[in-house]
Parts: sequence; structure tokens; C-alpha cells
Amino acid sequence: MASVDELPAILGGRPVRPQGPPDWPIPDEDIWQALQATYRDGSWGKYQGGNVERLENRLANYHGVEFVATCGSGTFAVELALRALKIGPRDEVILAAYDYAAIS
Repeated sequence: MASVDELPAILGGRPVRPQGPPDWPIPDEDIWQALQATYRDGSWGKYQGGNVERLENRLANYHGVEFVATCGSGTFAVELALRALKIGPRDEVILAAYDYAAIS
């Protein structure tokens, strides 16, 4: 029989974050300044406003890959990954035990 340390939390193992997810968003003055700048220059919320392309290029360089594609939501990102992996009906998928609540 597997020990508690060998089992995932869903099967009785120790949870990685028993206190739950960290607070979000993390207070950061640089991020606040960037958000204000995008609001002022009108690029806020635009995929073709220059900021998304800049982020994708920086992430690609950081990870040493040819390109990066950002997604408009976590739901879309998960769906995209599942489609890329050809996950289909009756396949088992295990996701994180917690998530950030969607704002409605």
C-alpha cells in the first residue's frame, strides 16, 4: 500500500497547498504602472495593442521556444491543451483541486 506522501491529495495524500490558493492579484507597483499606461494609451484589452505581442516574445525568449500563444481565459487554455493532446470522450483528466473564481 502506498504511503500518504506517495498519494495525490484526491486519494488521501497530503495537499500541496492546504491553506488554498494565494491571494490574487499580487500587489506590484510595476504591474500597476503598466496597467495605467495601457489604459492611458488606449491599448487596454486589445490583443493587437502591442502588449500581448511583447509578452509573447518575452515568454518565448525566456523559455527558449520559437513562439508562445496567449489565451483569453484559463478555460480556453485548458481546452486548447486538451485538444492539442487529442483528449476525447471517456478519457480521464485530473485538474487542480482549486481555482480562482470567475468574476461575473
